[in-house]
Amino acid sequence: MSTTETPRPAPSLKDRRVGVLRRKGSESKNRIALDKPPPAFYWILVIVACFVLLGLVMVLSSSSVTSLHTGSSSWDMFMRQSVWVIVGGCVLWFLSSVPYDTWQKQAIIMWPTIIVVGMNLAVVAKGRVIGGATAWLDIGPFRFQPSEFMKLMAILFAANLLAKRHRAI
Repeated sequence: MSTTETPRPAPSLKDRRVGVLRRKGSESKNRIALDKPPPAFYWILVIVACFVLLGLVMVLSSSSVTSLHTGSSSWDMFMRQSVWVIVGGCVLWFLSSVPYDTWQKQAIIMWPTIIVVGMNLAVVAKGRVIGGATAWLDIGPFRFQPSEFMKLMAILFAANLLAKRHRAI
């Protein structure tokens, strides 16, 4: 007489990830996203994508005539902005996979903020005047405004502050 055993179903991806963390003994330290994002995540993603596409269309419509008058391609500025959209999308994908608890640590926010404030102070000493404003830094082949990075640091700081004091608000 033969006994037939029913095969066990293969473990899910969530079970395998939790198993690896348990074997390493770092389950409590390394919190990973095990569930699917809520629908609000996808709605925000769609809205941001629409705004980015609208911005690309605005760049194309406003810069094509100017580019043609200067003798360059009407698609030049659009293609440059499209490259930055792709870079930003890759950064968005990477940062969305980082657990949100990581951003609550003070050192994660403090050191980039110190660097950005230092770059903003360097603008005072070594800033370049473009368009009538001394707000640009030239570092090698890159030219950028450190104040743009300060906006990101302010958003992270405000989000961290609101997350820590959410009961009082």
